[in-house]
Order: sequence, then C-alpha cells, then structure tokens
Amino acid sequence: MKTVPVPVETVGTDDRFGQVGTEDFLRREYALTAERIAEAAKKAIERK
Repeated sequence: MKTVPVPVETVGTDDRFGQVGTEDFLRREYALTAERIAEAAKKAIERK
C-alpha cells in the first residue's frame, strides 16, 4: 500500500455538551455550515 501525504483540515464540534434544536441552528452553533466546510477545504488546498 502506498501512502501519499495530503493536507487535512478537521471540521467538527468543540468538546462541549450537545444541544437540542433545529438542524439549521445546530449547524450554525457547531460551525458545521457549508461555508465553514468550504473554508476548511480551501485552507487544505492552499497547503497542497
């Protein structure tokens, strides 16, 4: 198996208790929006 190093940006929640709410609220609260994911992807691509 060949390994190829690639830049990786993690996207996820901070270490905190979960909440209850609408999907839209929770995505914003935990920074899991499309915009945040796109930012992480751009950062990884810039380091390539």
